[in-house]
Amino acid sequence: MHSDKQSVTIFTNPPESEVVIDDYLHLTAPGTVTLSRKGNHLAQVNKDGYEPTSLGIDRTWSWWVVGDIVGCLIIFSPFCIMHDIDQGGYYTFDDKIYLTLDRRAASEPTLSK
Repeated sequence: MHSDKQSVTIFTNPPESEVVIDDYLHLTAPGTVTLSRKGNHLAQVNKDGYEPTSLGIDRTWSWWVVGDIVGCLIIFSPFCIMHDIDQGGYYTFDDKIYLTLDRRAASEPTLSK
């Protein structure tokens, strides 16, 4: 089984956007961050002149699960399966995440009377 953490690279259009993950991991895109596989994460993206946006970084089942189940069944140990699930080893994230921000609408000029 693989580690309970995974490196994920975040790309934004436009580049140089500020990304905050789970209110504590900060990076400027494009950038790489190491995330825990034990749960899902939330990325908030901001750049001057663009609408701020949020993106859920959701984990999915890893293909390593099949090998782990077969290996654990051979040694007749359901404990190893439960341990890997608990440690996040059964999950994975996309290695690369792409996000496009929308331009903020220009405010209309005030008409003087």
